[in-house]
Amino acid sequence: MFTMFEAPPAAPKRTMSVSGLKDIYLSQMIANNTRVYEGRVLRLTNIDVVITNEPSLKLIVEDEQGEVQRLSIYNADRKKPYPIGCQFSIIAPYLKIAGDGVPTLRVDDPNTIILHQKTKLDLCSFCSESNS
Repeated sequence: MFTMFEAPPAAPKRTMSVSGLKDIYLSQMIANNTRVYEGRVLRLTNIDVVITNEPSLKLIVEDEQGEVQRLSIYNADRKKPYPIGCQFSIIAPYLKIAGDGVPTLRVDDPNTIILHQKTKLDLCSFCSESNS
């Protein structure tokens, strides 16, 4: 289990659309306790079973370049599904050092997550490849 410390910096109100936002990838992000990537969108796929312990949902996600990272979603609707293969985007992503010293994506406002209709079907939770 991993825990977070310190709340992220306050973010300005933002529109919940990816239109006009520039893509960012995990390899471009720096774990910093003050940096929110405003004007950017991170496109991800959930590649493992969601852990639903308090106070957040915990996911393992993969970006479009195949980089893998942990994700904590705070204030989440626990009824909203994030099945393996679920694809979504995070507006103004934020990467921070968790309490265990490991970088972790953090979302405090679940409204910054846009679920996509498209999913990777038959995604293997072991190797994250489709149809394996």
